[in-house]
Amino acid sequence: MVWQRLAFLGVYLLVYGFINLEIYRFVRPILPQAQPVRWLFMAWLVLMVAAPAISRIVEYFGHIGVAAVFDVVGYWWMGFAFIGVLVYLVVWLAGLVLPFSPKTMTLVGLGLTLALFAYGFIEAANPRLTFVEIEVDLPPGTERIRIAQITDQHLGYTMNSTRLANVCAMVASQNPDVVVSTGDLLENVLPDADHALKPLKDLDPPLGKYAVFGNHETYMDARAALDYHQRTGFKVLRDEVAVAGDKLIVGGMDFRNHLDPEKELAVLKKMQNGLPRLFLKHRPKVVDGGGEYFDLMLAGHTHAGQIWPFRYIVKMIFPMIEGEYELPGGGRVFVSRGSGSWGPPVRLLAPPEVVIADLVPGKGNGQ
Repeated sequence: MVWQRLAFLGVYLLVYGFINLEIYRFVRPILPQAQPVRWLFMAWLVLMVAAPAISRIVEYFGHIGVAAVFDVVGYWWMGFAFIGVLVYLVVWLAGLVLPFSPKTMTLVGLGLTLALFAYGFIEAANPRLTFVEIEVDLPPGTERIRIAQITDQHLGYTMNSTRLANVCAMVASQNPDVVVSTGDLLENVLPDADHALKPLKDLDPPLGKYAVFGNHETYMDARAALDYHQRTGFKVLRDEVAVAGDKLIVGGMDFRNHLDPEKELAVLKKMQNGLPRLFLKHRPKVVDGGGEYFDLMLAGHTHAGQIWPFRYIVKMIFPMIEGEYELPGGGRVFVSRGSGSWGPPVRLLAPPEVVIADLVPGKGNGQ
């Protein structure tokens, strides 16, 4: 895990540092000529690159208010920078053929960036319902098992409890039998956890609530993450299997072991008790041959790229980027775009969703 975090940090500094350098070049035509102003703007860019790390460090030392400021400001700027660098590329290309001054093109680009940011903010704040139907052999007398999936909510300083309450209201409106969270429910230590988590706690499906950890639960205080899940009534499956009301078997892969095929296969083999088989895993990758051991696997993590066109980069790493897939062996995988957002509270052409998966009788079910 340490090497993965160091690798992520290196890539982050390289990519995000380059993006902010391009933002400087983008706005340079409208900056005052006075050197102090330009140096101050460059200092701001450096601070914004460091802001997420600063937030984590001061949170570790218990300064929650300061951590929240760096988190919110830093991630809002990140959203602006991600969109801005894409707009800058378009404006730069347009400037090669249009007879406008660099200053005019920069002002047009900034206006377009702000408009896209506003659209992305609205898109991220309005998740939609996505329905999927899977045929399985249901227990006698069972007409349907309805599963509601929340994933990648990233509840914390930037993704606040208002957005979570909206997601939970959507879940409750569908009267699910089971509610699952497939990781990255949390992002930060919560200043008022009871208030923030109440919408999750109020969900009371008859077959229970189950969760697995994602990578962001491992980045924060893992003990706090486990406590928050337990407060809301979620059973956290850490390479474990649980039976939900004698109607469904649920297996969950802990993120710590997501690269361990032997442990994953061991969890899958524990799920073979004759009931419909639901497998929860944060990242949408499955051990070779795993498709024969579950009826449905629910995953997240990809956000479908979150901000276009990053989906094309994400798809190179995770070919199962969103939607439904069938594996050799018959198992189905559904990858959610996520009900929240990571970092910037913005999505662009990757709207959030709450997945409602209905397990229904197959043709050979005999009901």
